[in-house]
Amino acid sequence: MKVIIGTREVIKGIEKNLVKRVVLASNAPDFIKNRIIEIASKSSIPIEFDGDEKELGIRVGKPFPVACAGYSE
Repeated sequence: MKVIIGTREVIKGIEKNLVKRVVLASNAPDFIKNRIIEIASKSSIPIEFDGDEKELGIRVGKPFPVACAGYSE
């Protein structure tokens, strides 16, 4: 399973049908949440809200906060 991080990259992945699941940080900025939810709902991609940006960054193996991550197969 490949992890895609960053709002722009996740959006591109959704539009190209590469992303199968999206994880958003609970404290991600509203404009990011709204944009990802809008695009993902059109493609019926499940969205999870999990932890804050710091925890999500640690979970995907990055030493910095991550607002959203997409998982592809």
